[in-house]
Amino acid sequence: MTHSPRLIREYASASQDVIASEIKDQKVLLRKAYKPLPSYPWICRKRGHEGVVAIFIRTNDEGKVIESKIKKSSGYDLLDEAALKAILHWVLAEGRVQKTFSIVFRLNG
Repeated sequence: MTHSPRLIREYASASQDVIASEIKDQKVLLRKAYKPLPSYPWICRKRGHEGVVAIFIRTNDEGKVIESKIKKSSGYDLLDEAALKAILHWVLAEGRVQKTFSIVFRLNG
């Protein structure tokens, strides 16, 4: 048995309405995560520098980063700084957390 795209679309829309209603009734706060990627410093690209930066972060109730520190360096200060700069703009959907994230800098080709 196949369903028409219109029927599937209507079912999906109705399901979303029910979910939204349930969430509203339970007063669940939904927050969208915002995690912009770091820029790859051009001098590091030119020199072929690659690496992984492990950064510990702590966020407030709104999910905004209030503390960040490097747990493991990439071996290149410019890559580490680019990762830290990007993470300061992150907002996590979970709200208040303490986590370590890995930022990977890899050149293609």
